[in-house]
Amino acid sequence: MGSKPKDRKRDVCGVEALLRYRSLMGDPIFPNEFIPLLERTGMINEVGLWVLEQALFQCKKWCSHIPDIGVSVNFSIVQFDDILIAEKVKKILEKPEMPGYALTIEITESVEMQGNEHLRKTFRLLCSLGIAFSIDDFGTGYSNLSYLKRLNVNEIKIDRIFINGIQNNTYNHKLIHNIIEFAKSGSIRVCCEGVESIKELSVLEVLQPDLLQGYLFAKPGTAEETEKNYINKDAVEYKKYSDFIEDLYQVKSRTGFIPFDHKRILDETDVGLWIIRMDESKGYYELHADETMERIMDVERKFTPR
Repeated sequence: MGSKPKDRKRDVCGVEALLRYRSLMGDPIFPNEFIPLLERTGMINEVGLWVLEQALFQCKKWCSHIPDIGVSVNFSIVQFDDILIAEKVKKILEKPEMPGYALTIEITESVEMQGNEHLRKTFRLLCSLGIAFSIDDFGTGYSNLSYLKRLNVNEIKIDRIFINGIQNNTYNHKLIHNIIEFAKSGSIRVCCEGVESIKELSVLEVLQPDLLQGYLFAKPGTAEETEKNYINKDAVEYKKYSDFIEDLYQVKSRTGFIPFDHKRILDETDVGLWIIRMDESKGYYELHADETMERIMDVERKFTPR
C-alpha cells in the first residue's frame, strides 16, 4: 500500500498486488522460489495476466470508496517476450472498464533492458493507454538516471537497503536527496519502500518523496483485510487504523527529531516557487515549478519543464 507523505493522515493512493502460494500441505512457498519456476516453464505469462485481471477487478470495486485509487502489478521480463503483450493488457483493462492510468506496471531493476528495441516499443504502446511504469528495487541493478528518462519511466521505487537506518547514514541520505531532486526535475515519481521505523519516516518526510511504502504503515494482507483496514472508511478496522496513525505521529513528535520542512511551509502559505529558463536564439523555453506552484496553477498532472 502506498501513501502520500504530504498529508499527515497518510492518504491511501494505491495498492500493490502481491502473489502468494501455499503447497497442498498448507505450507507457504515464497515468491523467490515459485516465480523462477514459473518463468522457466513459461507459465508466468498465463499466471501474470491472471494476477493483472484479478487486481484490476478488485481495484474497480475499491473505486467506490476511493475514486482515484490505483493498483501496481509486478511484471516479469519474460512476459515482455510475448509480442502481443500490449494488446492482451489492453483487453484485460477493458473487462472491468478501468482506465489505463489506474494501472502501474512494476519491473525489477535487476533486469537488463538497455538495447532492447522490442521492449521499448511495447513500453510505448502501453504508455499510449495511459499505463505508468515503475522501476522496482531502484539502486540495486542496471538502471541509471539518464536511461530512465529515455524509457519514459513514470516512477522509481528506492530499495529498502538505502532506507534502512537512513537517520544514521549520511551517504544514503544525500544519495536519496539527489535521486529525488533529479527525478522531480524529470517528472518522475519517487516511492521510498521498506519504511519500518518512525525515525526513518521523520527523515524521509523532509526529503519529500511522492510516496511512502512499508511495514510501518501496512503489511501484506488479503483483499478483504486491506479493504477493512485502509479502504472502507465505514469499517471498524479503518477507524482503528486511523487511530494508529494518529498515535504514530504523537510518538514521532516526541522523538526529538526536529525537521525544517520548507516545502510544507510554502505549501501551507500558498507561496509557489518557479524558475524560467530561456534561450531565444534556439527557441528553447523551460518553466521549473514546485508542487505548490503546480497546485496554484491547477495543474492536474506532471509536465516536463519544457
